[in-house]
Amino acid sequence: MRYLIILSCFLPHLLAAQSIQWAAVVFDKSSELALAKNKGQYVAKEVLGSPSVIAESCKGTPCAWTPKSKSNGDGEFIKVGYKRPQKVKQITVSEAFNPGAIEKIVAYGSRGEVRLIFEQTPKLSKENKDRKGKLTKFVLEEKTDFLVSAIQLQLNTRMVYGYNQIDAIGISEEEVDYRVEVQTVAGADEVDDPVNLGANINSPTDELAPLISPDGQLLYYTRQNHPDNLGDKGKQDVWCAKLGEDGQFLPAENIGAPINNERNNSICSVTPDGQTLLVLNVYKKDGGSEKGLSFSHKEGADRWSFPEALEIEDYYNHNKFGEYNLANDGKTLVLAIERDDTEGAKDIYVSFREEDGSWTAPLHTGKVLNTAASELSPYLAADGKTLYFASSGRPGYGHADMFMSRRLDDSWTNWSEPLNLGPKLNTPNFDAYYSLPASGEYAFFSSSENSLGKTDIMKVQLPEAARPEAVLLVRGRVFNALDSTPLAASVQYESLGKEGPSGIARSNPKTGAYSLVLPSGTNYGFLAQKDKFLSESKSIDLPKAVEYKEVRVDLYLHPIQKGAKIRLNNIFFDTNKYNLKEEGQKELDRLLALMAQYPEMKIEIGGHTDSRGSLAANQTLSNHRAKAVVDYLQEHGISAKRMKAKGYGENDPTASNETEEGRAFNRRIELKVLELD
Repeated sequence: MRYLIILSCFLPHLLAAQSIQWAAVVFDKSSELALAKNKGQYVAKEVLGSPSVIAESCKGTPCAWTPKSKSNGDGEFIKVGYKRPQKVKQITVSEAFNPGAIEKIVAYGSRGEVRLIFEQTPKLSKENKDRKGKLTKFVLEEKTDFLVSAIQLQLNTRMVYGYNQIDAIGISEEEVDYRVEVQTVAGADEVDDPVNLGANINSPTDELAPLISPDGQLLYYTRQNHPDNLGDKGKQDVWCAKLGEDGQFLPAENIGAPINNERNNSICSVTPDGQTLLVLNVYKKDGGSEKGLSFSHKEGADRWSFPEALEIEDYYNHNKFGEYNLANDGKTLVLAIERDDTEGAKDIYVSFREEDGSWTAPLHTGKVLNTAASELSPYLAADGKTLYFASSGRPGYGHADMFMSRRLDDSWTNWSEPLNLGPKLNTPNFDAYYSLPASGEYAFFSSSENSLGKTDIMKVQLPEAARPEAVLLVRGRVFNALDSTPLAASVQYESLGKEGPSGIARSNPKTGAYSLVLPSGTNYGFLAQKDKFLSESKSIDLPKAVEYKEVRVDLYLHPIQKGAKIRLNNIFFDTNKYNLKEEGQKELDRLLALMAQYPEMKIEIGGHTDSRGSLAANQTLSNHRAKAVVDYLQEHGISAKRMKAKGYGENDPTASNETEEGRAFNRRIELKVLELD
């Protein structure tokens, strides 16, 4: 059977869009431009699946098969297969760069058929050199009379100057008016245009990498080439602006030494409490620096500590650049770096904080997020699930667009298909470095579109579908329970009933202020901790929320001394029972650690009830509950001579028993220090 081919980039009489089946496997190829570095780029497997780029605007991509030679007299070929053999009316080829080199197309049938279905002699033309790509449609006059399971393209690379790239090869049973569509989040076209933050923030120089604090009150960012930077011309410094009472940012100020010095300086994250900065580079006392990351902690109103290096197991980055983001839990680090298992120029990895303060070896987040091009500027939202990042390896509106994806489980390798944030947020120019407050309503980012100078900081409202899940922002202060003076302390929060702490924070050394961001959907316990103080824990029941909220909870620390008494709020029992519930495991473990830390300390565990029920029943229940705690400690190695269990029944209320809230407050377990040494 003879086939007539119609070559077309667009045919006005084409039928409505039909399904195209894209190649699923590479059977053979003549060569590939495999690099010693970035081994996943330009290789044959990049031809699989739907197009990675919009060919008509592409000037070359690592996400396409590229033959090794620019001019091979023997020709180049690639043979691909399809999951479902089918009759073919049209072959659609995304030629990502220097199109026009295809001279033959051979179809292979599921029963051994082999047919040449297209042949031409490409014309030699200097105009073909470094041309943008093209989506080419090869339409047969008649549909094949056999089921096609594979297609082979033959290229005459001598006839088209430069490297030739094939991004995707598809087959269809009908003529298809196919166009590469950018997969955007719902409502992406409905948001307002981005707003330039104005002269208080932006200047004729470059403003880069904005970081908004979770409460939205502070904006940190990097300035390059600014005359008030500490380093030489061309260097970068960190600046900060406070939000004014009118909702506009006040003029930004250079945050000074030790964060800024004569070299390039930038911060990657600010913790919810505002007390810790994740700083780019490892700082040396002699003023030098090397690749890596550091933490700097607040020591006063406007003073930061000398940055201390993070210890990340097996850390290295082959790329000159890297971007990093510390999650709001303070224990999850997202990295965009290049390693031995990187697919492209840079991929997204994750590292976790260990109990000793070190960090695990970076874990690759998988092929759903990462492409053979470059992924950069990752930002994990306050919910700990929604990830924003830039990529040049997906169809978009410019060189590098911003995308979002949601983590589907705790493996950190299972993600939803990334979606483009849309044409209002992504422009033909460079757009990257997104940052969101805990509310998730707005995003701050860097863009050269409509800037005052070079690259400026912009603010844009996010469509509902692009926002992270709702969280709770907890604010408060840490006090000494005896005299109400503010304390500098670590603040830890945890999901009750789950292994390991959920996050860590620090209180301000001057004011005692702290803040936490809690993702919804679980129950939390949290407490302040400081050496030589007893910690009184709090708990919050946080069901799945639909909107962002803020609450205030102050925390109190009791100096460890004879007679000191605290509530053990996160030890739980079933109603009218005294068996210890799993949700209280972490509170019990902290009690064990306290007894081990102070081996001479003797304590009383007191049980208390509300006034419902008989006096005798309440007395018995309180005795049993106090004894259950003491028995647990004894079973885990604490001497019975150091502990006393006492039930108080309903005889020592701390609130009215006339209300449910008061009765709940009266039902408690208390720890009292009897002897200290």
